[in-house]
Amino acid sequence: MSAQAGAARAVIGLGSNLRPRAALAAALARLAGTLDSLIWSTTWSSPCQADSPRPYWNLVAVGTTPVGRDRLERQLDDIETALGRRRGALAGGEVAIDLDLLLLDDGPGTAPRYVRPAAALLEPAHVRVPLAELLPGWRHPDATATLDELAQRLPADELTLVAARDFAWLDAAAVEAPA
Repeated sequence: MSAQAGAARAVIGLGSNLRPRAALAAALARLAGTLDSLIWSTTWSSPCQADSPRPYWNLVAVGTTPVGRDRLERQLDDIETALGRRRGALAGGEVAIDLDLLLLDDGPGTAPRYVRPAAALLEPAHVRVPLAELLPGWRHPDATATLDELAQRLPADELTLVAARDFAWLDAAAVEAPA
């Protein structure tokens, strides 16, 4: 996927462990109204953390946007708030929705305008695997391997597939851009 003229490619990580099916569907619907040419990865489940008995569901979405990083991050914060995100919740606790800007660039072969640090982007399996589905040949500026190569190095039991990329488990109307 390449960014449209004047638009940047935005890569967003999505996660939820509180009614995740509904939360991720609602987040994608709102992202469809924020980003153009939206596509998303399969949905994966990662083990729960100490403060929550519920596993997290995660996926990555890619789209284009004419806005800069600051405005896009405000838009993501607004979506989180609208969907019930409580700031200041304990790390590892119940999270209605989490939207993280992972990468903002002008497409393949360009230097990123913004990229999350390697540790936050490449180490967690719940980010690395879905990101590798959408951008397999991309290489973080601080990495020596492509995303696909890094994803293949994960232990098989690190993540569990929840739903296919086509989101057949969602009501198609739920992911249409809001009017």
